[in-house]
Amino acid sequence: DPKGNPHSLMLNEGLPVRMGNSGLSLALNQLYDIVKVEGERGPFKVSTREYIYALHDKNGELVSFHYHPQSGINFCHMHLRQHFRKVHFPTGRVAIEEVVALAVRDLGVPHRRDDYEEVILAGLEKFREWRTWHSRGTI
Repeated sequence: DPKGNPHSLMLNEGLPVRMGNSGLSLALNQLYDIVKVEGERGPFKVSTREYIYALHDKNGELVSFHYHPQSGINFCHMHLRQHFRKVHFPTGRVAIEEVVALAVRDLGVPHRRDDYEEVILAGLEKFREWRTWHSRGTI
């Protein structure tokens, strides 16, 4: 059996990382388990236990996507800055690839590769193929 579950993935010690010269930055935190599995998914796989992905601008957090069931909010959700910071908008499960695509497509983050859409889509397709849960919890 894998030892040390859960494991932590934290970009830049939890501090937002600048996304080019867009004025936006990204923060990424995940807790995950390494689990034993049978068949083509095995012998081990990573299973996300919780995540927080956040996009920041010069005024702080702009939007964030969360799944952290141990907090008492046990469904996937997002937060928006301004008047809705404490509101938990239900989302379903969100992949980090979707957050990066949002930043590039809609928020002006410059891409560094001409084939960035294909790269993001390939990662997203792999995520969707191998995930074992789509959304959890109740509102």
